[in-house]
Amino acid sequence: MWDDRDPDFAEIRAAFLEAVDEFHRRHGYSRDFRRLAAELGVTVKEGEVNKAFTTPEGERVILIDPREPRARLAFTGLHELAHHLFQMALDGELDGYLRSLFFKNRALATQAEENLCFEAAARLMMPGHLLEASLQAHGYGPLAVFHLARHSGASHQAALRRVVQEHETDVHAVLVAPNGKVLYSLAHGPRRGRNSVGSGFVLPRAHPLHPQGFPSEGTVTFEDRVPFKRSSAVWRSKVVAAREAASGRVLAFYLDRLPRASPDQPGLLP
Repeated sequence: MWDDRDPDFAEIRAAFLEAVDEFHRRHGYSRDFRRLAAELGVTVKEGEVNKAFTTPEGERVILIDPREPRARLAFTGLHELAHHLFQMALDGELDGYLRSLFFKNRALATQAEENLCFEAAARLMMPGHLLEASLQAHGYGPLAVFHLARHSGASHQAALRRVVQEHETDVHAVLVAPNGKVLYSLAHGPRRGRNSVGSGFVLPRAHPLHPQGFPSEGTVTFEDRVPFKRSSAVWRSKVVAAREAASGRVLAFYLDRLPRASPDQPGLLP
């Protein structure tokens, strides 16, 4: 497949996600991890931790902690299923290539697989046709994330990752609770990906993203500095932000430009 050479991580990722999409297509894009596990020959059991493993006898098992909230459990189950999909992809070749790539550091290999399975779970929870519908309805930005979360049952965090990771656009995304606390942030792309905003801190009431003074409908565009948690660095950026009325949360994309998804969608912010 790779002309008698070992693939790099980008190629391993692409091959795995292609295998996940093909598996999902064959099984009718079901988002029920128990049904998908049964069709894959994986046994689901209750346990005190969430874990995917194979017994010495060769039985593939998923342990699920039933105490988790129902909405989170749906994603967790798909995440654990993704570990089995990765182990089985290309008859185990991808797993072997990944271990070889990080042969000097098993912890890095484990973390790389974990990240791949988070991304795969997002695709299983929010398959391409749901993502495309959200982008067609709202274009790339916060409203597409809110739309995707509502129509898939995924969390805002998972929907945000799905929208952002599908594009090459450099972006800092910030999800803010009604009390102004930054619940989650995501940095993506070669220019911004190494500069995390952080989470768990509260924005001042005067901050333009604080939900208390934010408009309740539509998107707002403006320019402001990225609110890094542990840095005083001044990085001014264009911002596209929106507030979801049902949750009271504000989601903002700090970016340089919008990807041009269609001729009708503007390529640049005002």
